[in-house]
Amino acid sequence: SPLAFAVKTFTITTSGAEDESKGTITQTATVDYGTDFTVEATAKQGYQIQKIVLNGTDIIQDAGTKNWSQKLENIQSNQAVQVVFTEIKYTLSYNIGANGEMTYVGESGSTEVPGGTVASVEINESTDENSVSKLQVTATPDTGYRVSKVIIDGGEPIEFAENDRTYTCVFDMNEDHSFAVEFSLNGYNIKVPETENGTVVSNKTLVETGGEVSVTFTPSNNYKVDKIFVKTTSNT
Repeated sequence: SPLAFAVKTFTITTSGAEDESKGTITQTATVDYGTDFTVEATAKQGYQIQKIVLNGTDIIQDAGTKNWSQKLENIQSNQAVQVVFTEIKYTLSYNIGANGEMTYVGESGSTEVPGGTVASVEINESTDENSVSKLQVTATPDTGYRVSKVIIDGGEPIEFAENDRTYTCVFDMNEDHSFAVEFSLNGYNIKVPETENGTVVSNKTLVETGGEVSVTFTPSNNYKVDKIFVKTTSNT
């Protein structure tokens, strides 16, 4: 039989996408000597490409992307391409003032954060293209205190005067966020009504929980203090 020659072939081995819920990569293939071959990797929703290893060398410039493509030209040896997928995470940074606490609730459950804490929590991006990961945050004051100021994402402060005030908000975790809260003592208005035949003077118009106020009753000439009425209402 006549002598026959065959073109050399080489294997393009790809790996890292065994779990297709994270992403995909072009399947391993055999190619002829001197040909070109394109390898593509795509991260699924909620994931990103952490790194690509091409013949033992990290291609770091492609880290953090969703899609990667590399054309291998004039192939003259076996090639190995590995992709590493990682979860996309977003951060909520928080600063919780003293005299209260924060609770955040996400897919992993509820977590309490004591007052005086400055920290952060990472939340995974949703793997469902039709939904967004949520994080509910609730600030709760200690007894006798109220939420007095909230700052979200470094914006303008939101201030409150209502006693025993709590605060709840929900973050869409498709980007980083920040949350800061301050707690203050409850305050109570001191209202002195006008009266005839004398004067009533208070040294304060607002007193905080545990504070003191001095009220002076001065009757006009030929009059005396007959009765004193004190009316209290909550959250005032």
